[in-house]
Amino acid sequence: MSGTPPAPIPASPPTPVSTWAIASLVLGILSISCLWILGALPAIILGVIALRKTGSFSEKSAGRNLAIAGITTGGIGTLAGLIPVAIALSIVIPAVSTTRHQAEKAHQSMEIRRILLACHLYAHRHEGRFPGKLETLHPRYIQDDRILFSDEENTIYYRYIPGVPANAGPEVIVVVGPEIRPYVRIIGYADGSVSPFEGPLPPGIESALR
Repeated sequence: MSGTPPAPIPASPPTPVSTWAIASLVLGILSISCLWILGALPAIILGVIALRKTGSFSEKSAGRNLAIAGITTGGIGTLAGLIPVAIALSIVIPAVSTTRHQAEKAHQSMEIRRILLACHLYAHRHEGRFPGKLETLHPRYIQDDRILFSDEENTIYYRYIPGVPANAGPEVIVVVGPEIRPYVRIIGYADGSVSPFEGPLPPGIESALR
C-alpha cells in the first residue's frame, strides 16, 4: 500500500470573468473611436460596478484589470468627446451672439425710422418742430404703441431730444436706442437718417435726452 501514488488534487475551476468588466472595456474602447460620451459614461459606471463585484481595489480577482482598463478608456473617451464639443461651442456661441446683435440693430433701425417719419409729420402740422415728447406721437402718428413703449407701464423705450427743428440737419441727434451691447447703439438724426453708433455719446447729448 505504501507504494500507491497519492490521488491527484483536482484543479480549481477558473474564476469566471465578470461580464460587467468586459462590457466596461468594450464600451471604453468604443468611446475613444466613435461613441465618445455615449460610451464613456456607461464604461466608467460599469467598470466601477465590476470592481465592487470583484472585490477591493487591492484584491487580485477575475475581471479587475478589465474593469480598470474600461474605466481608463472611458475617461479618455470622455475627454475625446468634450474636445469637439468645446470647439463647436466656441464657434457657435459667437455666431449666435453676432446674429442676435445684427437682428436687434435691424429692428431698432426700422423702429427709429418710423419714429422720425412720425416726427416729421408732426412738425409739418406744428410750425416745423418735433414734439416735446415721444408720447405725443401716439396714436395719431404712430398707431402701434409697441414701438414707443417697452412695457405695460408705458415706459418709453427710446430716448429722445424734444423740440428739435425738422430742418436741423443730418448731424443733429434726435432719437437714441438702448445699447445693443456696451457702447453700441442705433441713433436717429433730424434728417430722418439712422446709423449705428459706437462709443460714448457726444458731450451734451446725454443730458439733453429725455
